[in-house]
Amino acid sequence: MRRLLGGGDRGAPRSSPESGGGGLLTFDVFETALVRRVGTPEAVFRILGEQLAEAGEVEVDPGAFCALRIAAEQLARSAHPRGEPALAQIWRSCAGQLDCESRWEALMRAELDLEARLLSPNPVVMRTVSAARADRRNRIGWISDTYFSSDWLREQLSAHGLIEDADGLYVSCEAGLSKAAGGALFAFVAESEGVALSAMTHYGNHAEADVRIPRSLGVRVRPQLTGNPTRYEAGLDGARDRVGSTASVIAGAAIRTRTVLAEADRRDDPLDAVVVGAGAPLLIPFVHWLLLRAQEQGLSRLYFSARDGEVLLPIARSLQARLELAEATQLRYLHGGRRVWHRAAVGCGAVLESSIVEHAEPLPPAQAAARLGLRDEVAEQLASELGLESGVALGDGAQRFVAAAARAAREAGASVGALERAAGYLEQEGLMGSGRFGCVDLGWRGRAMASLRAVLEHLRGEGGGDPPRWLFHSLHGTLEDRAALPDAEAFVRDARGGSAVPEQSEVLMLEGLCAGTAGQTMDFELDGASWVPVLREERNARLLHWGIERAHEGLRVAAGAYADGLVASGLRPRGADLRAVAQAGLMQLAEFWSRPSRREAVRWGSLPFARDQEDEVWEHMAEPLVLRELLAALRLCAAPARAPWLGGSRRITNPATLGAIDAARRVRAGARSAVRLRVALTGEVLARRR
Repeated sequence: MRRLLGGGDRGAPRSSPESGGGGLLTFDVFETALVRRVGTPEAVFRILGEQLAEAGEVEVDPGAFCALRIAAEQLARSAHPRGEPALAQIWRSCAGQLDCESRWEALMRAELDLEARLLSPNPVVMRTVSAARADRRNRIGWISDTYFSSDWLREQLSAHGLIEDADGLYVSCEAGLSKAAGGALFAFVAESEGVALSAMTHYGNHAEADVRIPRSLGVRVRPQLTGNPTRYEAGLDGARDRVGSTASVIAGAAIRTRTVLAEADRRDDPLDAVVVGAGAPLLIPFVHWLLLRAQEQGLSRLYFSARDGEVLLPIARSLQARLELAEATQLRYLHGGRRVWHRAAVGCGAVLESSIVEHAEPLPPAQAAARLGLRDEVAEQLASELGLESGVALGDGAQRFVAAAARAAREAGASVGALERAAGYLEQEGLMGSGRFGCVDLGWRGRAMASLRAVLEHLRGEGGGDPPRWLFHSLHGTLEDRAALPDAEAFVRDARGGSAVPEQSEVLMLEGLCAGTAGQTMDFELDGASWVPVLREERNARLLHWGIERAHEGLRVAAGAYADGLVASGLRPRGADLRAVAQAGLMQLAEFWSRPSRREAVRWGSLPFARDQEDEVWEHMAEPLVLRELLAALRLCAAPARAPWLGGSRRITNPATLGAIDAARRVRAGARSAVRLRVALTGEVLARRR
């Protein structure tokens, strides 16, 4: 029976715990030792349906094929209540539903081939198996509730370096017993291996079949949960029928990435699940789209602008190499930012006032002038000439003040010098040369890139070659913003001139994930014969302390896993497919933003972000709500300043404090409702009297 179930020739007598030897360590296979490159097993069926339909093997759409395959499995399983059916039995039933009975074996082989390509080892479990083998008293076994044969399963485990010839391998479809049906397969394994159930230690991921049931039988249990999808990964995979199988691949990449990160430092960081489950689905499809656009438009160079580009560039390089996409395009990093491009734009006579002072930004004249390289005394003089108070926020006088400050900066030579230094750096990096190129930025209003565009138009002059392509994740703003950068292209949305604005969660989270490890670029200077950036600080200590490098590492690993999943599955998503995946990612981001776990709220609530262009005013994403909120809810005082992430702030607030605040708000809301009801009733009475 052991050989039938895939066992090897042990050759040596078996010791038992009673005789002083080690015990039997058994490992579940799927979602424990081996994880798929998709979010769930059902996603394999949809991808298979796409491949078979494309090859003309079946005449149903992928969603219908997936449903038929699942139904055939359920039907075959009903005939094996204690175990599992074999894959051949499932496919005989499925082929009949597909009207291709004569080709069921070929279709089954197609499923086996796809499954094999989509499997990858869980590094956490690989480490555990390796440590177990180091103690020669231990014996290793493998146990799985599956319709796959032991021969096929042994081949997969062997291909990934997990199984040895001497290991036992037990599968439910051959034993006629299962873990899930009362744990009969555990008892069978113990008897076959000559050990007591109490001498077994089982590692697995399923709450019932691998944890509760074996524990009830006296088996020691070591749950292995890293291969299980998080709620974000499950949400992505669940969107596959709506947005396509690429969503399943990125969900699988997220699972794979979490196992890699967990194995690397042996800790479960709540940062990881959000980075790969909510951040990666927004950023990795964006970078994939960038490469598609670069290839379609024949771009020779693609510049990833600071500081968003620090993490986007390595993602692009990973996808380019693995997917063999846009191979003729050089991928480069471009130092710069709002400060240097705005100053340089002033130097060539082009300035968008709202680029210097954002709408409703409470900025005094000295700080606004400093953004143009002017000293405090010049700012005071300009404010006096315009009838503005030097120590008060500009308000409605911002546009007049910025226009005057821009003229002063040009006359003083400050902006002209900034333009000359920027020109030296841009020429060095190839933006003044020939050939088509594109510039990438995360986006929002696009004002920094609008200033860079003005600078390049000024420096290159008429006939300066093909105009650059301006590529963003998302854009919003005014018609003035659209006029300043009319040829921009956005991945998710371009809402400039409209009323739509991105959700606060989208802006803050993507800005946070793409934050740089170095300070912002303040200027350029010559270092020998090369132009180099002058940074505000060499290293961004706040973000480094928080863990931004781990977040970036998660995104880089996820990009590689995503590309490997696409290659293994044969999927070739286009721009519309990638946008659809990003929309599914926005839904997961909304789920996190509105309903974080307490651990997530604590970890992400401590993320620091700059409130101003100068990186001088920093806040945390979330802070506990205070009792002053209670008084504000009762209209007894003004509302206190809040951190931007209310969902996170609520989650980390003391429950008693939060309960009191919510109760006060309900009382206030009830009072308002009573007043409205009284007004309505009074109006009704008066109307009847008339």
